[in-house]
Amino acid sequence: MAAPGLAAAVMIEDAEVARPGLQPAIVIDLARGKLISIFASASPALVASALKALR
Repeated sequence: MAAPGLAAAVMIEDAEVARPGLQPAIVIDLARGKLISIFASASPALVASALKALR
């Protein structure tokens, strides 16, 4: 298992406001162009499981 570390985060403010629920609350950019999107409607347990799996 890899040692815990920090990852760079970028927050982009969009001038156009989207309707809630249509845009992910969190987007994780993985190696080789893979993306994981987590929406605000996801349960806390599901979010925790997904983030733990990425460790």
